This record gives sequence, structure tokens and C-alpha cells, in this order.
Amino acid sequence: MPVFGAAVAGEIRLRPAGVSGRDRRRQMNVTVRAILAGASLLTAAFIQGCAAGTAGSAPGAQDGSGSAAVPARTAAGILAAKSDQDAGAHEKLGDVHLGQGNFEGASFEYREALRLEPAREGVRYKVGRLLLRQGLLGEAEAEFRTLLRAQPDSALALLGLGQAALFANKPETEKLLRDALARDPGLWQAHNLLGIYYERAGLPARAVDAYDAALALAPGEGAVANNLGVAQLRAGKDEQAILAFKRALELGCTDPRVFNNLGLAFARLGRREEALEAFQRTGTAAAAWNNLGYLLLKEGRPAESVDALEKAVAAHPSYYERAQENLKHARAAQSTLPPAAATAPAAP
Repeated sequence: MPVFGAAVAGEIRLRPAGVSGRDRRRQMNVTVRAILAGASLLTAAFIQGCAAGTAGSAPGAQDGSGSAAVPARTAAGILAAKSDQDAGAHEKLGDVHLGQGNFEGASFEYREALRLEPAREGVRYKVGRLLLRQGLLGEAEAEFRTLLRAQPDSALALLGLGQAALFANKPETEKLLRDALARDPGLWQAHNLLGIYYERAGLPARAVDAYDAALALAPGEGAVANNLGVAQLRAGKDEQAILAFKRALELGCTDPRVFNNLGLAFARLGRREEALEAFQRTGTAAAAWNNLGYLLLKEGRPAESVDALEKAVAAHPSYYERAQENLKHARAAQSTLPPAAATAPAAP
């Protein structure tokens, strides 16, 4: 149903707020990271800024890297403090580069670590994940298969192959992730990715179960709490979805898109003021009114939609075109409604 960014719902085809051509390109890039990180928002994009780790981490990691997070300010001293022949030092420096978005630097350091210690399972997995983040599906699968050949019992290899299969919409996705869990039942990331798989398959109840299982293993994962809320919305459990989105925010997952999802849930329950407040956390007041009006129109409430969209038009001139276009649709829908039925007079 819903989609990402300032837009409200995935099935919206009008003019949601703030989606420029550059934003659309950015969203396409972010979608690649979504599958790696396991974040299935209403927009299927990766949530930035969540407190805990990302899906696809090696077991025990909090930063999604398989090792303790290293502050960027210490990067220059990591190799100085250890021998350049220390694979662990190269891995940590790779983690720093990855956290800074320097994929080339991360790849170089991970490769150096593997040169020194080819059997380092976590590093090989990180290389595969990094390739997935760059959209290099075939190369990523090759890394995961290399790991699986070297270590046939590697849960991380199967997790990586499952991630790649999910990215490519392959039918073997579920089996690979189930096999990963058979080898490591504590691999919450596999449950999270299964949730995405089930959502895509139109099985929101199974997705809810998968996200519940992930949260039972990793209760501090705000991104998974958000995912759970999305699945609950799709299952028609709006009240539970609100609790899940609030939990995501409490866990530090304060990406504007979580507020967007929360606003959607409030709006579906007719809690207009709370919806508007949540939408305002994603942008300007004009954008919030536009999104609310758009959603009300999709919910079959054109009169309320007209009211909200008129406020969007009045709130900010830059939103005139977007909101005015939506307003035309809302007024057209309102004009096609049958006249209200006559009400019988009250009994004396």
C-alpha cells in the first residue's frame, strides 16, 4: 500500500509532496540498500538513523558490520596502532569507510583483510553485502558462494544468498533464508528479510509473524519495529501498527519516513489531527496538508480531502501546483457523489 518519502501511500498516483527527479533517483538508490538492510517501509526503503544495527549484520554486531562500531575520528589511528599485517585492523578500517559511505575504501580494506586471512567469514560476507549495496548482484552472489564452498555450514553465506535472491525476486529466497535459520536460529536478520519476502507475496499475516520473531531476538531494532507496523497496516491492524511505529521512534528510529507511516495509520483511523502532526514531522505544513488531503481522497472522503488540500494551497505558494492538482481531483470526486438522502423528521 503506502510508499516512501514525503508521499503518503504506495498506491498514490497523484502528486505527493516533494518528489523531484533527483529525489526519485535517490529513492532508487536507497531501495537497493533496503533489501540489504532488511528495512521494508511503506516505501520499501532503508531507514537511516535508527539506533541499532541493520539487517545483514554478522551475529552480535550493533552497526551492521559484524564488529564493534569504530568512531570515524579513530580511523587514522587504527592501522598506526597495529601492524599493517593485522587483518582485524583492516576490517575495522573498512567498517569506518563503510560508515562514511566510502565504498571504494571499504572494499580495499576488506580485500586486504581477506588477503591476510582468507578464511575470515564475516569479512567475506561484508564484501558480498557491499557489492549488493552497489547493485552488483552477480558479483555479490559469487562472494557468498565462495564463502559457502569454503564453509558449508556458514549461516552468513546463506543469509547473503537469501538477500541477493530477495533483491532479484528469485523463488528460492524463502528456502535460503530458512536454511540460514536452521544453521543459526538467532539470526534475526533472516526473519526480517522473510518478512519482506512475505509482504511482497501478499501474505501480511506471515510477515507480521516474521517481524515478531526478529524483534524477539533483537528487541532494540527500530527498523524492524517499523517493518512490523507496515505489515500490520497491510493486515488491517491499524491500532497495532500505531504501537509498532511508536516503538520504532522510541528506539531511536526517527527517520521522517517513520513519521510518515505513523501519519498514515492515524489517518486511516480518522484521527486527523494526530495524522497531521505526524505528517508535519516529514516536511512543511503545506506538505503535511497535501499528504493528508491526498490520503483522504484515496480513502473515499473527498469533502475532507478538499478541506485539507485548500489548506495546503493556502499554506505555501510553492505547493500551489501540487496541491492544486490534487484539489482538482478531490473536487471532481466530490461532485460525483450522489446527493444526500433526505432525513426523516424526528418523531414528536
